[in-house]
Amino acid sequence: MSTEIKIVETDVLVILDELKSSIHSMEKGFSTNIAPNGNMTMIQRLNEVNQSLTLLIDTYQNFLTLSEKQTRTSVKVLKETDEIIASNMQK
Repeated sequence: MSTEIKIVETDVLVILDELKSSIHSMEKGFSTNIAPNGNMTMIQRLNEVNQSLTLLIDTYQNFLTLSEKQTRTSVKVLKETDEIIASNMQK
């Protein structure tokens, strides 16, 4: 069993670019208010659910964006560390 961590940087970056694109193209697809002047309890409840769902999607998008950025940073650090180790081994 190998203890190496093998990462193909270009493959990871391609996937991260796809993730980033998907995050930005994610549509909420819901009206902020179904019936702004509606007094009916059902309509008010649907408006509340829509607002909650919109907030959830925004939070999820923010989480995905942060995760994507952190993964890019991790890949960069791994690559730099690998280069430093390889350089030190050649000395």
